Amino acid sequence: MLVRDYVILTLFVAALVPTGRILFLMAMRLPVPTQQISTDYTAAQRSWDRDFRVVAHFDNIPTADDFPVRRVLMRVSYTWNGAEVRTDVPTYVLKGELPPRNPLVWIDPRRPSNGTAVGPGQWGVLLTAIVVIAIPCWWIPI
Repeated sequence: MLVRDYVILTLFVAALVPTGRILFLMAMRLPVPTQQISTDYTAAQRSWDRDFRVVAHFDNIPTADDFPVRRVLMRVSYTWNGAEVRTDVPTYVLKGELPPRNPLVWIDPRRPSNGTAVGPGQWGVLLTAIVVIAIPCWWIPI
């Protein structure tokens, strides 16, 4: 096998993850409009993260500070089957930015307190990036 074949095989296996997650969300979860109540991303953290591009990359050692996104938990509220549900939902935001005030949360209909704000759109972006990387790999000569 050529190097190209190993690279394309690796990218194909990597593409199975977002594809599976998209299919899982579409088949097993329901999108629900919610309202954000609070978040664990404080004003001090946002202020520090706003300047991350200034302080990052000085030491050439990759750390979590070098990535432009941050994982935050937000408390959301929504109505499901006539009952109000409040739950903590993980999401990703650009550093220094607040999560959206009215996010779309994908919930489990059997357990409405179990949800995620990372929907098929975000997984589709990852899948698109993998495909864009795979296209030029067809021309790897060895």
